[in-house]
Amino acid sequence: MTPKSTRKPMAQKPHTVALRIADIVPDPDQPRKTLAPDGLSSLAHSLLETGQISPIVVRPGPEGKYTIVVGERRWRAAKEAGLSHVECIIRHDVDGQKAREMQLAENSQREDIPPLEQARSWEDYLERYKVSQSELSRRTGIPQRTISDRLALLSLPASVHARIESGEIGPYEAIKISALPADQQEAAAEAVSTGRIGGRMLERLAKVARAAPGKPIDDIIRELVSPQAIQVSPPEATDFSSEKPHCQHRMPTPFRE
Repeated sequence: MTPKSTRKPMAQKPHTVALRIADIVPDPDQPRKTLAPDGLSSLAHSLLETGQISPIVVRPGPEGKYTIVVGERRWRAAKEAGLSHVECIIRHDVDGQKAREMQLAENSQREDIPPLEQARSWEDYLERYKVSQSELSRRTGIPQRTISDRLALLSLPASVHARIESGEIGPYEAIKISALPADQQEAAAEAVSTGRIGGRMLERLAKVARAAPGKPIDDIIRELVSPQAIQVSPPEATDFSSEKPHCQHRMPTPFRE
């Protein structure tokens, strides 16, 4: 009697194949919701001129189709360019949770994704899969500080969200404002959006506001720009630049768009 083999079957290795665009469908749960049409047109032109450089990552989907894991922009651009096939890597080892982690890691590298949209996608993952922020960081390579900073934006008032979404307030300023007491956030947001404060001045304001809860933001700003304050610390007290620094962490790039 021949003994049964105890060797485990070899997992299918990812490989690149040309798939029909019609056989590929976007992931309905893809956390990224914003796709700039101008960027797609540029990418479509590039695909026609230089060809496809990076393959799309897909996994087997329903009804014989393939669901996109990473590379929806390339797929849409290929459709716009009129291509019939695209190069893909088929991943049989990726389930729904792993697909979401790959997408979050990919999206974290893109500067054109609105900060609130990104924060909501991270919050949705944490609630859906019941994991901690540190576990999300471990699984995606996104620094935990970045995750906690962005999630803090969700607690800001709706009026401040509107200023963030309109571009009046950048991610850096929004994070600083989220660290203020709740009753001072709207006034601080207005001061930033009107150009009264910004940059390092906002950091100083946040420190003073936390030390003096309930103190009106306007009073703090007047103190920071008083002659005495300017004499003590001219670089920070006189920083009225409208330039908005971005609080970005360089992260490893496990996947490319």
